[in-house]
Amino acid sequence: MKLEKTPGGYALYKEKTIIGTCQARPTEQGAEILDVYENTPASEAGLKAGDMVTAVDGMPTANMELEELSTLVVKSGEESTELTIHREGEDDFTVELTSARINVKHVEHFLYNHHTGYIRISMFSGNCAEEFREAVKDLTDTMPRAAAVISASREGAS
Repeated sequence: MKLEKTPGGYALYKEKTIIGTCQARPTEQGAEILDVYENTPASEAGLKAGDMVTAVDGMPTANMELEELSTLVVKSGEESTELTIHREGEDDFTVELTSARINVKHVEHFLYNHHTGYIRISMFSGNCAEEFREAVKDLTDTMPRAAAVISASREGAS
């Protein structure tokens, strides 16, 4: 884990092998991509939030367990994964991605207006609780009487 100074405060990172997306639990249509992380194989391939992953290496994702989807998508080494994507208003297409070892921010925090501590949680997995405690401690050490605003997103990162 790594603490890095950002323009507005600090961000905690955990290095992880991923393609760089956050998916919703698959439905009958497939797995919707909720977020695409910057500077990842998924962002470089042009994937977007709202895209639907309908197959992984030819295997349909409809009603698949989220854990199974993550296992299929993230591979070790130089092995690539082929995703079939449905994007509203376009023909379905495939992208080939190779997982990369990148730093994933789970918790970001900064002091806003000298009175309000802002904490953003992007995933509730890994060391999120520890990262959150460290963010609260850093904000309270900086400004003991600051109020906190917490923002969270849905999880399912791959």
